[in-house]
Amino acid sequence: MNVQQLLGAFLVIIAVLIGILTYQGSQIEAFHTKGQPVTAKILQKYTLERSKLWGNPAVSRYSRMLQREYYFDVTLNTALPPSDKAFQFVSAPLVVSPELGSTLTKDSTIEVLYLAENPTETVIAREDFLAGRHSLDGTTKKRYAEEAKVSRAQVRKILENGKVEIYFSASNVSAAISPVKLPMPVDGSMYKAYEVGDTIDVVYLPGNEDRAISGEMLKSLIYLPTWLGVLATVVVACLGVWLLFLKK
Repeated sequence: MNVQQLLGAFLVIIAVLIGILTYQGSQIEAFHTKGQPVTAKILQKYTLERSKLWGNPAVSRYSRMLQREYYFDVTLNTALPPSDKAFQFVSAPLVVSPELGSTLTKDSTIEVLYLAENPTETVIAREDFLAGRHSLDGTTKKRYAEEAKVSRAQVRKILENGKVEIYFSASNVSAAISPVKLPMPVDGSMYKAYEVGDTIDVVYLPGNEDRAISGEMLKSLIYLPTWLGVLATVVVACLGVWLLFLKK
């Protein structure tokens, strides 16, 4: 193998190393671009020691090196992704005014208002709301005016005491809160600075909540931008292959 081919092989190896750095950088970049910052509570702190080979096993000076890793067990609240169905059909009793009730029969359709966090318990007739027939306090009336969702409901049954049973489509709550507990690696300085029970800023990836990193560590990490890493990998690899197979 001549000098030209050796240089080509060296460049190919460099391209592989750049590719590895690019992949690692893309993981960090994902936290910067897609990460969701939240506050987490430290439940437990502990260290792990891992043994690594050090030296040449063929010689007497061969040994093992202990590497200490620091971890926090944290709990954080994350927003769950929406369910597969954007809407769900629900059945609920509805109190109507005498004026509206006198016009309704089985299979009639009416417009209703509801609050997203509890559709079946907050549903009211839109006509009665607009006509001021509901005895709502000012705060509740403002919530319905600003936040209520509108749906068309079908009357399934006429009940007693000014009630009807309706069937309507209600949107699912798209950001239900779910507590997540997970181990999170930290550096030695953070391990000493925080105690169990403290809160800490954390960034996690939505849809992949088992991966999280402290906000402080994320700010301190230096990484190779993905676009630059891909470009450098392609250029260096192509140049290396070209030198390997170039005939003098």
